[in-house]
Amino acid sequence: MITFLTFLLACYLYYLGHIVVHMCAHRTLARSPRVNWLIGNLLSSLHLMVFSGWRAAHVLHHRYTNTERDPHRVDCGVVKYLFTHYYKLSKNVWDAAAFWKSVGPPLVIYTGLLIWGYSAGSGDQ
Repeated sequence: MITFLTFLLACYLYYLGHIVVHMCAHRTLARSPRVNWLIGNLLSSLHLMVFSGWRAAHVLHHRYTNTERDPHRVDCGVVKYLFTHYYKLSKNVWDAAAFWKSVGPPLVIYTGLLIWGYSAGSGDQ
C-alpha cells in the first residue's frame, strides 16, 4: 500500500524530473548536446511526453511569450486551459511516431510490472 509520504515523495521526484527536462530543453544541464538529448528523452518518457515535441513548444513559448502564438499562454480560465492546452500544442508539434517511441517503452514496462505484481499475489490485497 502506498503511504501518503510515499505519494508526496513521488510527486516531488516527478517535479524535480521535469525541472531537469526543462534544463535539457534549454541545453543547460550538461555541456554535451547529446547528454542533454539523452537525459531529456529518458526523463520525458517517464513523464509520458515526447521530449522533442515539448522542447519545440517550449522554444515557441520563449519566442512568442504572452502573445497569440505562445503555446503556453493562459488566455482563458484555468479549467478550459487544462482541457485545451495540450490539444493546441499537439496541432503544432504532434508526431505520432515520436510519441509512441517515447511513451511505448515505459507503458510496456509499467504494464508488465503491474501484471507481474498481480500474478505474484500482491494485487490480491
